[in-house]
Amino acid sequence: MQSREVQEALLGLVDEAFLCWVVSDPRGRVVAGAGRLLGRPVQELIGSNWSEVLGQPLGPGCSERVCAPGPQRPEPQRPGPQREVPLRLHHRQLADGRRLTLVVDQSELQAAEDYARETARRLGVQKDALDEHAIVAITDRRGRITYANDKFCEISGFARAELLGQDHRILNSGHHPRDFFRRLWSTIGSGEVWRGEICNRAKQGHLYWVDTTIVPIKDAAGRVEEYVAIRADITERKDHEASLGLLASLVEASEDAIVRESAGGLITSWNPAAERIYGYRAGEVIGRPIDEVFPDAAGPTVDREGALEVARATRAGGQLVVSETIAPVLNDGEVVAWVRISRDVTQRKQLEERLAQAAKLAALGELAGNVAHEINNPIGIVSGKARLLLSGRHELSPKVRGELEKVVAQCDRVGRLTHGLLDYCRPSINPREPLDPHGPLGKALALVRSKAQRRGVSVEQRLLEEPVSVEANGNELEQVFLNLFLNAIDAMPQGGALAISSRRAAREERAGIELEVRDTGDGIPRELLRRVFEPFFTTKGVKGTGLGLAICYGLITNHGGEIEVESEPERGTAFRIWLPAAVERSSAKG
Repeated sequence: MQSREVQEALLGLVDEAFLCWVVSDPRGRVVAGAGRLLGRPVQELIGSNWSEVLGQPLGPGCSERVCAPGPQRPEPQRPGPQREVPLRLHHRQLADGRRLTLVVDQSELQAAEDYARETARRLGVQKDALDEHAIVAITDRRGRITYANDKFCEISGFARAELLGQDHRILNSGHHPRDFFRRLWSTIGSGEVWRGEICNRAKQGHLYWVDTTIVPIKDAAGRVEEYVAIRADITERKDHEASLGLLASLVEASEDAIVRESAGGLITSWNPAAERIYGYRAGEVIGRPIDEVFPDAAGPTVDREGALEVARATRAGGQLVVSETIAPVLNDGEVVAWVRISRDVTQRKQLEERLAQAAKLAALGELAGNVAHEINNPIGIVSGKARLLLSGRHELSPKVRGELEKVVAQCDRVGRLTHGLLDYCRPSINPREPLDPHGPLGKALALVRSKAQRRGVSVEQRLLEEPVSVEANGNELEQVFLNLFLNAIDAMPQGGALAISSRRAAREERAGIELEVRDTGDGIPRELLRRVFEPFFTTKGVKGTGLGLAICYGLITNHGGEIEVESEPERGTAFRIWLPAAVERSSAKG
């Protein structure tokens, strides 16, 4: 009973498995069997010939592998070769001449082998593609390198044998702090993927950057057993980023205004120096047409050789002169933007003008001194003779007397001119001492106050309350202030306001004081401003000698100071005097 149960159980296993047994007679006909063969129960094959079933005769050996035609499917077959089923046949010859054959269907085994081969092929292709593009390394759980592809060896400069068994400290550049790698190992050690950028050092000593992804590989128990690191060389990108960063820092720190303009004429960048020079914040101008901010930039922007000096207005309405260079930004030979680099040269231009004026005044002064000496003597004689005739010793007709009086008046005028010329040309030998310039200013103002009242000119003072010391001659400063006050009152024949102010001011890191004399007269035309300090230049006609401001200029510059003029038509004129502060002297005790 038990053997029958075992036999039935074995037959059941045979039916369920991918195998069967067949008994064939000496002529090759199937006479018995169990299981399924080519999709059919073996009992249905009894009486069939093996050659018909398998499509080929059986071999004489004990074991063979054949490919038999597969079972027909109920649905129509698509055109193509008929599916074949791989079979493994094991033969045993029985005593009565029959043959027992065990048949194993290897379809799934072959499919698994085919799948494994295809998977291996695909993995090989993917590995080749990955190796071609990326730097690949595999380490064990302790971080020891167990695999390094050719690209890893190429970029690091190490041979594969030099890398295997080492950890990645062999590539440590020292760029990253220890905490950087501590966090990296904490991440991958917990089984999580880490991504980041690492700076490594090659065997030759140079640095290179890699964009890195490290993937932990776990075993069946879920424990990390190795790590796969895939890297991409980003050294060129990092160098480019560093160059851009350096360039951005230079642009930000530059003392020159650097303005980027799109090919369409819109402002796209505006550095801090541009904010400081022109007074516009970046947010106020970015996106606006360039010619709205710089009217001189109207029309298409073109490349030009060298710098061009341009007069520009600031946001506050001031005037400045900039030396500007324009350069194109190219992409594949096409202009995609323009860069304007402007340097404020206003002070340099003013200095050049002052130097030119000083040279001109020096030449004129030397000439004027010589002329004054040559004129003084004959004019003195003419004036003396005319005065002698007018003294009353001789009878003169009214007409002659009138003409002689004109001669005396003109001689006196020439005398004043020559005296002024000599004052202008003669170097100052008057002693100087530390003094407060407000003292000479007050004396000069006291002398002109009555004239100002008669002309309807009000006087406003905004002076420093604390004393300021400068090294100067009080009489010469009084002469300068008196001249400026008189000129201001003469510029306001219909009345107005004379504003006098002072403030502490440093120039070129030198402490000092700035004093301003401002009137509300008609002003001086802009084209004449450059000439106001020239000898013999005057806007008063025959009433002026044209030497007052020239003398003021000489006296102030001899004091180491500066005198400037600013004027707007119909709004008045302002003269500013800057004097350096006196140097404190320490007394030595013997």
